[in-house]
Amino acid sequence: MENLHTLSDKSCVIASRCPECGAIIADRISIFSMSSGHHNIKCKICGKSTLSLALSADGKIRLSVPCLVCPHPHPFTLASTSFFNKELFILQCSYSGLDICFIGTEEKVDEALRISAKQLKELFEEQKTEETSQNFLDANVMQEVMYAVEELAITNRIRCDCGEPNLAIVVDYDKVHISCKDCNCKTTLYATEQSDIKQAESIKKLILEK
Repeated sequence: MENLHTLSDKSCVIASRCPECGAIIADRISIFSMSSGHHNIKCKICGKSTLSLALSADGKIRLSVPCLVCPHPHPFTLASTSFFNKELFILQCSYSGLDICFIGTEEKVDEALRISAKQLKELFEEQKTEETSQNFLDANVMQEVMYAVEELAITNRIRCDCGEPNLAIVVDYDKVHISCKDCNCKTTLYATEQSDIKQAESIKKLILEK
């Protein structure tokens, strides 16, 4: 369990972009602001998306981050020390690799947002001439399998030797690798055909194993 007393005077800035209007969603977070256990940051421009944080009983910070690429938020779990002590911590969309959340000092987060804005502009220009399907055996199957994996993660239905894993999700050409960064338990879900979608959607609890 994280020692939260040593972090009582710590704070950081967290920011992401609203997938609906592109505005920056940001706030300064401290242990005090998380005292209720939850903290939601709604887009102040359109109000259609929310960056959510929760402080778990074991002292970890669990996030639900809106994504510019996927039509659903991504779940992340961070140690409180990593969340509050690093100058800059960047979280990525597991489907596209796009940077979607920035945590750290105000200066470093602002700088990262500026860099991200340039990258987004370049990405959207490239997408005019590139098809996403080139990256996967079947892009539609991969997307549906990823939705199923994200749903399992959001609803805490993935388990490993740790109990609740510190998830790492890596998307390959025709499969999705899910592992725990702490105990190294892992599994692989295939995304090659329609039956793989049904298989992923039918999973009640995903067990990671060594």
